[in-house]
Amino acid sequence: MTINIIKYLVYIFFIITISGCYHIPEREKYEKSIEYIRAGGNVKTVIDMLAQPLINEKYFVGIGIGVVIDDYEEIFCYGKTSLDSSEPVTNDTLFAIGSSTKTFLSILLAQLVQEKRISLDDPVKKLIPGNVHFESEGLENTTFRKLASHSSGLDQEAYAIITLWLGIRYFLAGSNIYEGITQEMLLEYLKGYKLDSSRPYGFSYSNLGYAYLGWLLGNAGDNGIENLLYKKVIIPLGLNDTVFELNESQKKRVAQGYAGDLPFLSFRNTKTENWILASGIRSAGGLYSSLNDLMKYLKANMGLTPTHLYPAMQLSHKRVIKAGNEGYMGMGWYSNELPNSKAKIIYIDGLIGGYTSFIGFDEKSKIGVIVLVNSCNFEDFIGFELLDILISAQQKQLVYKNKS
Repeated sequence: MTINIIKYLVYIFFIITISGCYHIPEREKYEKSIEYIRAGGNVKTVIDMLAQPLINEKYFVGIGIGVVIDDYEEIFCYGKTSLDSSEPVTNDTLFAIGSSTKTFLSILLAQLVQEKRISLDDPVKKLIPGNVHFESEGLENTTFRKLASHSSGLDQEAYAIITLWLGIRYFLAGSNIYEGITQEMLLEYLKGYKLDSSRPYGFSYSNLGYAYLGWLLGNAGDNGIENLLYKKVIIPLGLNDTVFELNESQKKRVAQGYAGDLPFLSFRNTKTENWILASGIRSAGGLYSSLNDLMKYLKANMGLTPTHLYPAMQLSHKRVIKAGNEGYMGMGWYSNELPNSKAKIIYIDGLIGGYTSFIGFDEKSKIGVIVLVNSCNFEDFIGFELLDILISAQQKQLVYKNKS
């Protein structure tokens, strides 16, 4: 009974912190953007129209945008890394990318499948050490595919006393909501968790599920999940600034995070602390990265840059389960249809602490977009709209002129 009350209270706090009213700033309408590009207009001009007002109106402090159109690529930066300095956002400024981290974990999972070390529909007990035992057989018999597609039935978070306290503290002051989720705490929590793996669960977003998946996959390597991600995914792709912990040089290049739509009780553009996620949850949302690195990552996922990881990437993109009224969930990646172009894009967005990230692309048109912002926001103001504009223009067989 006590556990259920705690779970309910934590749930309420999480709902409050991820919901609420927010105001989209008044900006010029961009219905003419598609026709402008079709006429050979400048892509930069369209991106300026989308991004610059958000800086001018002090809605965002800094924005970094990367665009890939087949063999063309360019980075556009707006605003500053901090309100306290004149340092501009650049292509090597680092941002926390939150749940975009999950796509790295899903690609690692898919690569282990490619190497025949596991199967997506294997029960996860295959990677549970013999000295670890869970009360619920469901935690041992759920599959890797279910965990990676948020369809395992696990709750969104580990609803325990510590997360209740962290939730309250975040709600009031924007403090790190995940700092107490160590690997030891995660395992202790899961040992008493009840899960019926025979039940056909629908899509239900689960940071807890990805934390569990990260711990499981970490058991496939010698030194845990972070080292395995570096070895199998991050280093092979040449991502030198994609890290869980910043070194001294990187700390000088990280953008200061700010409150946006969240935390709910903080004024917009209030500084937030730099979150370093604890070991139990880090692989579900703890990466930092830069536009330079994420452009490499985007092009690899689009198949524009040759890599041995591409088959694993394609496997992670495949739809697994319906997610909401119109969208689908793959493994770490969402899939949805854009309103104007009707393109079926693959994307991920992440919000954490004082940052928001978006990575999205259309495999058919070979158009992709990255958006990094140093404030935490519900709404993507640029990524989806920019993709829709660019893809709609290409559908008219436009030859892109004066792209920058």
